[in-house]
Amino acid sequence: MAAQNLTNLERRIIEAKALSSVFDILCARLDREQALSVICESTKRSAFDFGAAYARTAPDGPSLEHFATILDFWSAGDALRIAQVKLEEKSFSFKVTRCVYVERYREMGLADDLIYCLSCARDGAFAQAYSPCLSMERTQTISRGAPSCVFRFTWRT
Repeated sequence: MAAQNLTNLERRIIEAKALSSVFDILCARLDREQALSVICESTKRSAFDFGAAYARTAPDGPSLEHFATILDFWSAGDALRIAQVKLEEKSFSFKVTRCVYVERYREMGLADDLIYCLSCARDGAFAQAYSPCLSMERTQTISRGAPSCVFRFTWRT
């Protein structure tokens, strides 16, 4: 399968396999918290770069309306079950009630703290790079034991 035909979920699984091996090596040389910090920093950098690239695809420049279209990409292949989607003039909110990213990482035997770094830690960096006008609030995550992930993005001008 060509790389451009992969869903985001498929890409993340490939990345998780590689990064979990790196994490194991780091844990042999550093304490667990330091190893997690390195993995989190790596995934945040990747997400930051992707957020900036996604902003460049906005026909009229970054906007909350364009940002909201990322849900289609994140959800491709039934990767997320999303409810309570609400797009208003200055805010965009939704709830993830099923996250196949987390499910697949758990099937791989990864610990929840590593899962958080591989998946959830990306979101804020992505939003930050998309636009300095965008801020994110997430009160809970499935990877940390909550029944859902609750997101709220706010656009400030």
